[in-house]
Amino acid sequence: MRTKSILVVVMFVLMISTDTSYGTLIFNDGLVHTVDYPVPDNGYIYVEHEPFFHFSTTLNFLDDGDATTVFVRDNSIGNIEGGAVGGLLGYDYADLTMTGGTVEVVSIDEYADFTMSGGVIDTNLNVDSSSDAYISGGTINGYVRAEDYASINISGGTFYGGVYINNYSTAEISGGSIYTPIKSADSAQVTIYGNSFNVNGIDIGYGTFFGYRVGVLTGYLADGSAIPNIALEIYNNSSVTFAPGPELYTLTIQVEPNDIGIDTVDPNSGTYLQGISVELNADKYIYCPDVYQFDYWIGDVADTNSAETTIVMDANEIVTAVFVATKECGDECHPYPVGDVSKNCEVNLHDIALVAIDWLVCTKPECD
Repeated sequence: MRTKSILVVVMFVLMISTDTSYGTLIFNDGLVHTVDYPVPDNGYIYVEHEPFFHFSTTLNFLDDGDATTVFVRDNSIGNIEGGAVGGLLGYDYADLTMTGGTVEVVSIDEYADFTMSGGVIDTNLNVDSSSDAYISGGTINGYVRAEDYASINISGGTFYGGVYINNYSTAEISGGSIYTPIKSADSAQVTIYGNSFNVNGIDIGYGTFFGYRVGVLTGYLADGSAIPNIALEIYNNSSVTFAPGPELYTLTIQVEPNDIGIDTVDPNSGTYLQGISVELNADKYIYCPDVYQFDYWIGDVADTNSAETTIVMDANEIVTAVFVATKECGDECHPYPVGDVSKNCEVNLHDIALVAIDWLVCTKPECD
């Protein structure tokens, strides 16, 4: 009986720790919590594992959320989907994801993971102590820095500060819009995937460069993004390797008959990485007196008879969407006239007779 009493007291204390107090929220119960409101006094949020069985606690921070700092630690999870956060800190195997919102600064440490596909980091992203960052979208206005055996993978996003890889850390860069210096220092390793690399006006091809200041880099990343004259620096037993990325292939969309407009198909063209699956969608097109309906695809698509299909970009592809002209009573070009009770696009004695049959019929609730 005494053991049960102790357990009840412990669980009561644990539940209280999740309440709001002095502008601070502490979530440590192993459950999922959603914050879509300003934290009182613009305070702090702590996300920790449940202390007895070490269950991970999850925080979903949404559009109307507002907090000074969010701490995520001890194998717990933080998802920033919107709102505004002053600082986002993850450590001790924390798992952070950012798909939206605005964060002033992000710092991860001690084996934490950070994945970013959207949103804005107003200043800097710091990745330390064997932590990993994966960036495929969003915007970082300050620098991105890796220290002490950390790793960064950049496949997309926009970067207005430097990309600094230091102290036995690694980075792989295959995409994104990078407008700032790339620096490798203190036994760091950076690999850049793409083509047409050029330093100081000299075509450098592929290979590894060690331990010296290189200069101005141009070229194209593997996703086709241009490298716009950024500084490349290599110091202290570090390296930068230039490697070929996946091939880029062009998708060309054609439409038959060709007088109905290419806007019936989404996308209507594009350049894609090798192996990417592209979703295609064909909508009807209204060009009165005809309504053009999708009929079939010509090309290497997954389903030639479905208006929604896919194509895998393993080569330059030409795909044709075939439409047929239709004229039907009641369509966008031939609407039912007022008084057409029989829905045959004519108003005649038959419609008057139908009205007469139901004359004074009442279906309002008060007629029941």
